[in-house]
Amino acid sequence: ADLLRLRLEIDPKTQNVQVVTIANFIKKQLSKYKCPNPVLRKADIMLHFSTVWSKYFPGEPFSLFQQAYEIFSDWRSYSLQLQNFEEALDSLEPTIKRAVVFFWTYIDGAEFFDEHGAYNFLANIEVEASNNPIILYGFTHLSGVQLGMLQNYSRTNEIILPIAQKLLEKIQYSDWIAWIQSDLLKTQKTNDSENKFKWKTFESSTLNQVLSERKNPLLVLGANDQIIHFSEVHLSSDFFKLPYDFLINDFKEISEQLNLGVKQKILVTKFLERIQIEKEKTILHQQWGKLKVLELFDQSVKFVSPVTSEIDIFYFSVIKEAVSLNLPRTYVVTLKEFDDANEIYKSDYLWAPNLSEKIDIVVKSNDTIFKNKSVSYTANVYKVLATLGPVQRLGLRAEWLTEHLRLLLEQNANLLIDEEILESNSFWKKFLKNSWENREENDHLIPVKEFNWVIDANNYKKKKNYSPSEIQTYLDCPRKYFVTYVEPFEPKVRNEYEFTASDIGEFEHEIIKLYFEEQSVLNEEYLFDLCTKYLSKKIKEQNKKIDLLEQEVLLDEIVQYAFNGLSLLMPLKNLPNFKFNFEKEFISEEENIKGRIELSFWIKF
Repeated sequence: ADLLRLRLEIDPKTQNVQVVTIANFIKKQLSKYKCPNPVLRKADIMLHFSTVWSKYFPGEPFSLFQQAYEIFSDWRSYSLQLQNFEEALDSLEPTIKRAVVFFWTYIDGAEFFDEHGAYNFLANIEVEASNNPIILYGFTHLSGVQLGMLQNYSRTNEIILPIAQKLLEKIQYSDWIAWIQSDLLKTQKTNDSENKFKWKTFESSTLNQVLSERKNPLLVLGANDQIIHFSEVHLSSDFFKLPYDFLINDFKEISEQLNLGVKQKILVTKFLERIQIEKEKTILHQQWGKLKVLELFDQSVKFVSPVTSEIDIFYFSVIKEAVSLNLPRTYVVTLKEFDDANEIYKSDYLWAPNLSEKIDIVVKSNDTIFKNKSVSYTANVYKVLATLGPVQRLGLRAEWLTEHLRLLLEQNANLLIDEEILESNSFWKKFLKNSWENREENDHLIPVKEFNWVIDANNYKKKKNYSPSEIQTYLDCPRKYFVTYVEPFEPKVRNEYEFTASDIGEFEHEIIKLYFEEQSVLNEEYLFDLCTKYLSKKIKEQNKKIDLLEQEVLLDEIVQYAFNGLSLLMPLKNLPNFKFNFEKEFISEEENIKGRIELSFWIKF
């Protein structure tokens, strides 16, 4: 919203237009119309519910509490009337069903509103007319309750919801856009237009050089929002607001420290004393991020202290989740200056790009801006929800921001993408699929370090068999083949904080195999659930320490790869007399090739 406001203030025609976020708009309206009840945040309501959970659901784990609360919170965004979900409730596991009904009954009798109750309040008041239109910005999903509120405001005010024109061609019947105007559903869908922009690749080691050579402002996609990743991307301003992910590492560290004392139970007073000791340490060492996290822990513990004298693993899990939800959305830090002549934008710039400005776009690594969360349901529950309101779709956020990216690139922008990302990331492969002929050579890039490759062929024995991966590597780059298979340039280290590209490839093929053997039709919801469970299993088996955001990005890549493969394979399975085998070994002595065939099949006539 801030970005778009700056754009419009420059134009005399739009100087009087109000641009606000949904959250800020709601806050002001609740104050203006004197909302009768306080509006509590999601984390605070969770703490409320936890204080009575142990009485009505004794012995039930936190995971069940969390799952029931997520369903309750999501369903409230569709409707505040529980009777509308009768059929969906019957599809839930009995204990979760009872918990959802319990939460709903509790909040209906409470003297406070959740966010959806606040929307409902604003949907039923008489709204004053305003002379200026209101632009609501910075979202990719609007719930049914939010749309009801906006419909009420639109009776006396002009409400503008900016949407990229090309996005209308890709909407689905359950998306919120389709619920605003039914005519949008009649928009003819077209194939992706051919990309008009030029693009180049660069090696990871040359990033500093790429940045220093740019003449235009920079948009850097994939520089993770943590200071450690800015060692090579210094921003031109002294202060920069980082998303709450910056505090995630502090949050994890503190959670692990405090969790040591709740393996059984610990007195609330003792627990607060431990928090106070940790706070004093952070002040002494000026660790302000940790201090903020500890303050949130302190507040949450004090919230539940009137109803319990001891903190056990359940209460600690609830407190931990509440702190995570209450972490600041932004956090201000100081960064070194890179170059006054170069302005560097982060990926948030895509929400309101300046189409009058020529800008260079550098893709450094995976970027979670093209990702958003949604709750997974069975087909029966999904059908009920789709009749009540817009369903949050996993890919809509990516489509929204992708259109903004295309608009930027069509203004003669330069796109430079890390070679490694192009090889491993399905999103960028798909994005560039229509523009391979527009790829430019990287003549202007000078390697950071030059190597003289002197290879004595007589010292290397000829291999008997070559895998398809080895052959493809050699065709792509003989030097890469040499340092990978002949004389490895450096040892391969297994990192506990990530999976290798080879690991991910194995996961994707295994998921395709599992799905293809079990199912006869392609169901996106079932596939997403299968991938989620499979990835969680692998993280646990290999004892990986992967944060939630990275898990989300990884899951999206695995789901997309599996979906693309299964889209081609599933129609074959329905053919009569169709037989198949997975993982068949392939050996050709004549061509010295050895490998495996992922799927072989035949049809008997």
